[in-house]
Amino acid sequence: MLQQKVLPLVTLGDHPSAGKNSALEHCDRPVGTMSVYEDRSAEWYQAWLANMRGDRTTTSIVPVIRLLAQQSNCFAVVERGRAMDAMARERGLMDAGELRKHSNFGKGQMAATDYTLEPNIIVGSITDAYNNLVKAVKIYKAQESASPNGHGTGGSMKVN
Repeated sequence: MLQQKVLPLVTLGDHPSAGKNSALEHCDRPVGTMSVYEDRSAEWYQAWLANMRGDRTTTSIVPVIRLLAQQSNCFAVVERGRAMDAMARERGLMDAGELRKHSNFGKGQMAATDYTLEPNIIVGSITDAYNNLVKAVKIYKAQESASPNGHGTGGSMKVN
């Protein structure tokens, strides 16, 4: 029997891709984790999807953003979309007592997201937009954790 496991954190930056885009901003190591919020009810998304009717393989822009993250090595992408919904269903089955005992599906296994990217309209170059995001994150000084619960003291931006 084939079993499939969905991981809550997909680290793409560790595995460079073939055909890497040399114009893409690159990081020596990831600067944090990123989730992608895709609002499929947005007007621009519906228009884009209608325009892509002939191409049944393209139903989401999230893979494009994941590819940018992979090639730049700037973010580890944290899953918060459809796979997260599947995990919630599994947790519901677990809470209802429907899953086998001693499965490795418990609390405390998910990584937190440092940044959430919400793509709105892709008009120009998505590479330029992504590079600007990475540059902004690189100059941000992360907040210090002031308590064991992770409450921070605030961050700051430096201007070059």
